[in-house]
Amino acid sequence: MASLQIRPVTSARGRRAFLTFPWRIYRDDPLWVPPVLTERAKFIDPERGPFFKRGEAEFFIAWRGRKPVGTICAAEDFHTNDFLGRKDCVFGFFEYLPDYAVFEALLAQVKEWGRARGLNALFGPFNLDYEDAYGLLIEGRDRPPVMLCGHTPPYYLDYTLRYGFQPPRADNIAFAVNIMRDDPARQKMARLADRVRARKQFGSAFAA
Repeated sequence: MASLQIRPVTSARGRRAFLTFPWRIYRDDPLWVPPVLTERAKFIDPERGPFFKRGEAEFFIAWRGRKPVGTICAAEDFHTNDFLGRKDCVFGFFEYLPDYAVFEALLAQVKEWGRARGLNALFGPFNLDYEDAYGLLIEGRDRPPVMLCGHTPPYYLDYTLRYGFQPPRADNIAFAVNIMRDDPARQKMARLADRVRARKQFGSAFAA
């Protein structure tokens, strides 16, 4: 097996490899929604990406020989760290083949990057936006992805827990609503809405 190397993204070819790598992870996942590459390219561009107005970031690819096997971004959000009085090294765009050695090597690179800047904690995954694909999917792989939430294979959660990460807050829960016209629950809701509009007395309508 070829040796594992972590190298920074420094060229247009490297950026393309970085941006298209998720297709290797999710190409057999019928529920995966691919990102818009032109939008992603803008997002990681220091000249155009909104994150770079408040922080800095660097992008890395894990290689085995000539094949990419994982990606990660290391970032420092100056504004948020100053506001919260923290020294977090944010990581994101964290994708990897089912190989724990790749997972560890990518995080080791990010830790080294963060320590060089005086940071003392890893916080993520976030794709340079605290509302973009954050976290890991725990349940719900039988449904299409929820907008802005992470959509990840089962082994991502296994590796993350094995490494020792702890959730900084409670789990996020997404609710599903059937909007088909023939759904009985939707029809009942529509009738109730009609009564509310007709009476203009919200309290009596819901109490009835």
